[in-house]
Amino acid sequence: MSIQKKISLGFITMIVMLLVILVFNYNRLSAVEDAFDEVTKDRFEKIQLANDIQFNLAAQGLYLRSYLIEGNDTEKRNLQIYQQKLNQSLTDLNSKEMSEKMHSYMSDIKSNKDKFDNSADLVISEYEKGNKDVAYKELKEVGSVANGKILESAIEIMDFQKKELDEANVGVHKVAEQAMRLASIISLLSIILAIFFIIFIKKTVANPLMAIVKGSNLIATGDLTHSDFEVKTKDEVGQLAVSFNQMKRYLKELITSISDNTSQLSAAIEELSASTTEVSQSAEGVSNSVEKTSKGSVDSVEIAKDSAIAMQETAIGVGRIAEASQLLFDHAVDTTKIASDGTKILEVAKQQMHVISNSTNETNELIQKLTTQTLEIQKMTKVITDITDQTNLLALNAAIEAARAGEHGKGFAVVAEEVRKLAEGSKGSASQIVHLTQTIQNDTKTVAASVEEGLKNVSQGVYVIDNASESFGHIVNSVSQMTTQLEDITATSEQLSAGTEEVTASVEEIASNAEIAATQSTNIASAIEEQNATLQEINSVVQELSQQAVALQTLTQRFKV
Repeated sequence: MSIQKKISLGFITMIVMLLVILVFNYNRLSAVEDAFDEVTKDRFEKIQLANDIQFNLAAQGLYLRSYLIEGNDTEKRNLQIYQQKLNQSLTDLNSKEMSEKMHSYMSDIKSNKDKFDNSADLVISEYEKGNKDVAYKELKEVGSVANGKILESAIEIMDFQKKELDEANVGVHKVAEQAMRLASIISLLSIILAIFFIIFIKKTVANPLMAIVKGSNLIATGDLTHSDFEVKTKDEVGQLAVSFNQMKRYLKELITSISDNTSQLSAAIEELSASTTEVSQSAEGVSNSVEKTSKGSVDSVEIAKDSAIAMQETAIGVGRIAEASQLLFDHAVDTTKIASDGTKILEVAKQQMHVISNSTNETNELIQKLTTQTLEIQKMTKVITDITDQTNLLALNAAIEAARAGEHGKGFAVVAEEVRKLAEGSKGSASQIVHLTQTIQNDTKTVAASVEEGLKNVSQGVYVIDNASESFGHIVNSVSQMTTQLEDITATSEQLSAGTEEVTASVEEIASNAEIAATQSTNIASAIEEQNATLQEINSVVQELSQQAVALQTLTQRFKV
């Protein structure tokens, strides 16, 4: 039953009881009024008529005797007047509602009045005839006796009416006492019913509302650990308790979910920070390796240039051998020395090219690792984005539940708005991380392509250096044989000229490739520096995201779940 129906039922019951009291009191008052009317009107009128009868009896007896004494017409007329008044009083009394006893009294009065009237006529007649003695005798024996009996009947009527009046007064008092008694009982029942209604309203409405207000104050302080409200009624208070319990559960789930999400967010941030640190360290290693590679490339360029100069000198020497065979032996020693030096230089160049190849391979592996780590960062940022979307949705649900709660839900709406702002800030930071990781991926792809191209060039340089080393070996052998095979000097000189030309071309190509490798190493170093700057930005975003997660965790710690 709803509160409106309960209160309406209580007030309707009170109104019905009040109407019952009013109707009963009106009924009893009407009964008292009727009894009082009967007492005041009927009884008093009958008593008054009885008094009038007595007075008229006394008057007609008096005037009849006065007529006998004085014998004038005035006394006779007065006698007739009071006879008429007596008749009128008897007629009025006879018109009233009377009991059997009153009818008996009236019958006696009528009979004796007839006797008195007849006796009075006879007395007057005899008196007028001059028979005074007969008239006195008639008056004394008949008229006075009849008049006396009428008086006795009138007195009896008066006594009877007084007795009836007393009985009526007793009845009126009984009716009044009965009305007061029943009114007191009904009033007492009404008071008991009102007390029961107050207790019922207090138990079913006031106490649950006070409990809900107390629970609202606890939730306002951040305490969500108290048990649910148990309200057995199914009215508005019961529905309010159910809604309040549901709101508390939803809020508790929201706070727990936010706390868990912030913990996961903090863990993800720590993992992301560790990953970015590792990537930064790897990038620094790659940068150092690339710097070494660049330095080695510069050295290779210098060595290749020196080799080209040496080969040019060798070509000049071969020309001189063709012009002057005599000087071949002398210059053969020098050429042997130069060829030996060239072989050593080429061996060094070969070793440097292997170093460049290894460094480039390491650079390629680090770039591949960097690509893998940026993909992991992208996955983590997706997790962060999903968490912030879920947090934003939970904040929206909390705002809706706060709006339903009305005035008690304003504190929760503020917390939900702060949670929503933090979630949007986390989402924006995650979006920046996604943008930065995409930039890293693009730069990494460019660097990987450059490193792969440099790796190919380095492989070609190694191949060319191997050929040059083999050619220098031939030169050394040729020069060694020059001392024993002077007859073949011309052919050997031609072969040497051709070999030196090939070596010169190879060395020049090596120098060109070394310059390209150096340029590419410089580009790789620049890309890695940009990557380091990007990683620094990622670390900054991660730190900001970590601060927001800590702020969100601080907000959730205000609640006890």
